[in-house]
Amino acid sequence: MKSMIALCAFAMTATFATVSFAQTPETAAPTTTPSPSEPASGAIKTGPCAKDMDLLCPGVTPGKDMHKCMKDNRKKVSKECKAKMADMKKAMKGVHEACHEDAEKFCGDVKPGKGAMMTCMKDHKDELNQACKDKIENMKAKHKK
Repeated sequence: MKSMIALCAFAMTATFATVSFAQTPETAAPTTTPSPSEPASGAIKTGPCAKDMDLLCPGVTPGKDMHKCMKDNRKKVSKECKAKMADMKKAMKGVHEACHEDAEKFCGDVKPGKGAMMTCMKDHKDELNQACKDKIENMKAKHKK
């Protein structure tokens, strides 16, 4: 159950922002290369919640801190962002239902946090059941809108 909670938390975080980090094959650790048009964190925020994040959570690091900030400010977010959040919550419910058994089977021993659950699921992407794969792709498509 902990593994699915971690997967859900990661996916809900994705609701609020598209985050892009430069990585090197040697370290595979996030590095930042901000430009004047990017936030200082190096994250690139897009989508219907981007303005809300900038207004309600300035300087907050993308990820679980941003998720918490946006959740704490949920009464203040725009209608468009609320709609996106509801859409992603619904998509995550589908992922949870379709992927629960695979997450427990392949990643049950993974300590949640810092993307470990998502990394584990990606490592086993070819072994996931088709319904799980389909729901993940559906969620990715919704996230890009």
